[in-house]
Amino acid sequence: MRPGNLCAVEWDEGEYRAVKILAFEDGIVHVRIYADKFAERPFQVDPAQLDLGVIHRSFGIAHLPVSAEDFVGWLPGVVGHEAVQPEELLEYELWREAQDARRRPALVEDLLHFIDRR
Repeated sequence: MRPGNLCAVEWDEGEYRAVKILAFEDGIVHVRIYADKFAERPFQVDPAQLDLGVIHRSFGIAHLPVSAEDFVGWLPGVVGHEAVQPEELLEYELWREAQDARRRPALVEDLLHFIDRR
């Protein structure tokens, strides 16, 4: 599995969806889940035919961080590959910024503690 891989995963019993691997990071697989549903596991998917849908009908998810262990449990099967485009990484980058911001206060606190000890 690598970024850009399109995988078919069982979403609900008897229903499959296409997901695209956006990135791997620290045991997390970052995926894009498309709105398109398949009655049978597809063996090939045309990326040009996939979309995220709309909220009033079937919809996908632009970015979802999933533990690697959980992702493997989805039994992904590679059905295509398409390079990850910069615009597909927007939500992933926002997620990374939020993760960095959560760590930042602890780093500042550690720095202040270090300065106080001098």
